[in-house]
Amino acid sequence: MSRKTFARRTSLTIAAALAVCGLAATTTSATAAPAEGAKPAWNIPDVSPKPYQRVGKVTPFFDLGNYDNISPSGAHWCQAEGRDGKMGTIAGRMWMFVEDYTTDAESLYKNDATITVSGWANGQKAFNKFASDDLFCTWQTPQTRLTWGEKNPQRYWLSTSGKVNTKYQVTGAVRVGDMIVSVTAGSTDAATAREMATRMTVAVERNLRATDLVRIAS
Repeated sequence: MSRKTFARRTSLTIAAALAVCGLAATTTSATAAPAEGAKPAWNIPDVSPKPYQRVGKVTPFFDLGNYDNISPSGAHWCQAEGRDGKMGTIAGRMWMFVEDYTTDAESLYKNDATITVSGWANGQKAFNKFASDDLFCTWQTPQTRLTWGEKNPQRYWLSTSGKVNTKYQVTGAVRVGDMIVSVTAGSTDAATAREMATRMTVAVERNLRATDLVRIAS
């Protein structure tokens, strides 16, 4: 794709991510920057999937950096009405990975993954509310929970939104102390979306556990 097209797509995608995460200053200004002075309780290092851990031929597209207020997954919306006072994040970092393509129209049929590590005052309570859709951020579309082999359902999550526009969407998540790792994967093939979500969630969990940060979590 041309440099101009890539720059435009990058700008629009980051703006959309900010809106989804609730980082915009108002619901009518999705491209506004996060409020100044809002600092995360801790900074999350780059624990995104390494090349050998990636699935679906995806490569890094953007890194949103560290914020206190962030969506717990790429399938959540943080500007819904009537959720004031519900539990929200105190730290977080988001990455997006996409499969290479040549045109914007072609991207509708390529794989993508939104990877989030969110920090919480109480990770167990946050994960329970994540599972019951009782956080400040809510699922954008109804979820169908899926079984995930031998994984403990009290700590691991797997669900699907079904087909969203041109792609099947699957979200995997795991609680790591006071953090929740999530991968929301999109693919025109349902099995690929599931494989991306499960394998990359486990990969990011492994990367996070290898850092000093996880040792301060309860």
